[in-house]
Amino acid sequence: MPRTRRQTAQIPQEPESFESPEPDSSPSSQAGSSGDAELDLGLRMRVAGIAIVVLGGALPCRERKLAIPFAEPPLGKLCLKPPVLKTNLDAETFDASNFGLACFQQGVPAQSMSEDCLTINIFRPSDVPTDVKLPVLFWTYGGGFEAGTASGFNGSGIVAQSLVRGTPLVYVNFNYRLGPLGFPQGKEADHHKALNLAIKDQHAALQWVQENIGALGGDKTKIFESGSQATASTFNAERWQNSWEAFVGGVPGCADLAKTDHTFTCLQNATSEEILQGVDASLANPSEEFPFDPTIDGLGGVYPDYPSRLFERGHFAKLPFIAGTNLDEGTAFTLLGPNYTTDVIESFVVAN
Repeated sequence: MPRTRRQTAQIPQEPESFESPEPDSSPSSQAGSSGDAELDLGLRMRVAGIAIVVLGGALPCRERKLAIPFAEPPLGKLCLKPPVLKTNLDAETFDASNFGLACFQQGVPAQSMSEDCLTINIFRPSDVPTDVKLPVLFWTYGGGFEAGTASGFNGSGIVAQSLVRGTPLVYVNFNYRLGPLGFPQGKEADHHKALNLAIKDQHAALQWVQENIGALGGDKTKIFESGSQATASTFNAERWQNSWEAFVGGVPGCADLAKTDHTFTCLQNATSEEILQGVDASLANPSEEFPFDPTIDGLGGVYPDYPSRLFERGHFAKLPFIAGTNLDEGTAFTLLGPNYTTDVIESFVVAN
């Protein structure tokens, strides 16, 4: 079955087994979940001329606007292309009451994922008028550029705590493409200017916030970018051809083209189910430790050179920032079994 655009007026619920958003026990929410899908308790904003409706009302102390698409669905001819900023929600009203689906990755039920995953979530205090423009915390999840989803980072608690502190804010997070769909590799990706698509997704999400957050009670001049690790220190000058061939070789119908420079058209015509098979194949036994990561893409690209070299030359934005470290964070990647011998531990250290 060919890939089709998600029906944006109806965002599917995530299965309970996959990081479901926290339950809402408020009376208005219970009324909204009773089966009356048309219930509208008046929470409306307008983005790009479309009424954004949260069915069932607000959580205590905070409103949620979830799974708003910030880019056109990266399907068909837009697959393996830079994001195209979304300017219309294709509906008179848009149900923004549920998280959207995760981008393709391993370890997540297939029904909880979609290629059409470029969505943004907004949390703000419900008792602060929207004409009061609040500072914005713009959160990017980590996961080694191979895993992660915005629904795993519910911003309700942060917003509630900001009220307790007397410093209310708007919390925003979003999904971006991962693995081979976020970081196409090989000479063909270079030729099609398809490197670092995941980073371009992040830029598009930030641009969407700049253009629309004012209508949702945020101050576009006060945006603080934050997030968790995503192997941010890993940058490749190489185009990992082997990694790309492993991905294409796992896509039924495209496997015969894996070692050619003519894979993009086939992949753009493949079904989502076939693409997901390729993602699984490429990450199951990767030929490189980080097969799909940011790539040095030269002048005019996202990364014209290694960040360390750009820093030495002073080619970076002079902006205030906050940095922190975690004590012994690397122990998360160490051997955890109780019976490893000294020889095994030493060989592990040498290998890593």
